This record gives sequence, structure tokens and C-alpha cells, in this order.
Amino acid sequence: MFSRLRSSINGLVKMEEEEFQMLIPLFGVREVRKMEFLMRSGEICRHGYFVNKGSFRCYQIDDSGYEHIIEFNMEGNWMGDPESYWKETPAAYSIQALEDSEVLTIDKSASKFSMAHCQNYLEYHMRLFMNYSHSLFKRLYDDTILTAEDKYLLILENKPELLQRIPQKYIAQFLGITPQSLSRIRKEFLVHRF
Repeated sequence: MFSRLRSSINGLVKMEEEEFQMLIPLFGVREVRKMEFLMRSGEICRHGYFVNKGSFRCYQIDDSGYEHIIEFNMEGNWMGDPESYWKETPAAYSIQALEDSEVLTIDKSASKFSMAHCQNYLEYHMRLFMNYSHSLFKRLYDDTILTAEDKYLLILENKPELLQRIPQKYIAQFLGITPQSLSRIRKEFLVHRF
């Protein structure tokens, strides 16, 4: 149950088994059904979530009711609203399961305890934060510079599993286009690939 978390930690820092075993009791496990919300915009984010199984979308709704997908999270990803989690302010976005899923949960007091008592866990989260910051800036750059076709190609090259597991209407929202435009782009890629 905790092997994916262990792999995630080992991918960024070296943590002894004894340290890792100290962390396990601090986590809860939550089963999340398809289309169930882990968190809704306006609520306080009470937990950090590590995706053990399944997929999620994080999104905001604008004043006209349009959903803007910020990111997709799958196995091995952390998610939540960091500002809401640490400052106890209303969350800026919602998190919804796209498949039957399982997450490991950790509340703020357990996070603080583990970071205070396990230097490697603190280092792990610092590296996660740096990686997350980099990916956010890259996403901002891509959204500003790239066409929908270019962004689709990036997904196809770097995260093809998204195209297999995430409904096309959500991929279209993520790209900022209509499902019909996504269908056209997909057809163009199929024609040019063969």
C-alpha cells in the first residue's frame, strides 16, 4: 500500500527504512469513487493527498461557468491546495476523481511533525516543491506560447497515458479548446503519423 510513496521518496532523496516506517502511521488511506470530490473550491484543504491509484482533475470555474483544468494527477503525484492547506484559507480549486481511486492522506499537524522529525522527509518535500514550481512555470509558458496542436503533441510525447485514461472532454478543457477542435487535431495527427 505504501510502496508507491516509498518509490516517490526514493526518487528524490535517500531515506532509510527506519525513517520511512516512522512516517507510515501518520498517513490515512481513503478510497475515492469516480466523480467524487476530494475537495471543492471554497473549502479549506485539510489534507495533502498522494495518489496511490487512479486519476484526478484539479480545476476552477470562471464567472461564466466554464471549467478551467489546472492539472491532472495520477499515480505517484501529490495534490491539494498548498496555500489553503498551510494558511487555512478557502481553496482556489476543486479536485475530482476521474476513476475509482485511492489516496494516502496526511493532515497539517502530521506533516509538520514528520518534517520536524525526519530531515529526509523535509528534503523530499522541498524537492517536490521545486519540481512543482518548475512544472507550473512551464505550464504557464506553454499556455502563453504554444498552440493547442503543440500542447497536444507534448501530451502525446510526454504523457500518453493521459490520452488513454482521461475523458476527451477534459483533455479539450485542459488544452482550452472545444471537444470538436480536439477531435480535428487528433485526426490530423493520425493522418500525419501513418
